Amino acid sequence: MKYFLDNIYKLKKFRKNKVLIKLHPKHSENYIENLLGTEIKKIGAKIVNYNLEKLLPIIKYSFGLTTYAIILTSKLKIKTFHCKLSKQKINLINDYKILSFQDYLKNQNV
Repeated sequence: MKYFLDNIYKLKKFRKNKVLIKLHPKHSENYIENLLGTEIKKIGAKIVNYNLEKLLPIIKYSFGLTTYAIILTSKLKIKTFHCKLSKQKINLINDYKILSFQDYLKNQNV
């Protein structure tokens, strides 16, 4: 997530969008603040605990790792990225429509 937050606004395409961080049901806002507080403040992101149904109509892009939310957004044809880094040993959800943010960033020559 730190990689994503450090790099999201390097891409012109994403600069005009506000980053909302949807809390995972098992995490608290304090947990995310302690983990990513500096990065969140640096880009002006906002931690939200909205119901997913409330967020879906307002999001243009979706980013995540292994949540059902990114499966849902990809099925709804919202451009969806996973934030797994190449050296991380995480089993991703198999969905060809979920793109790698790291690969996308590299292909943009940033």
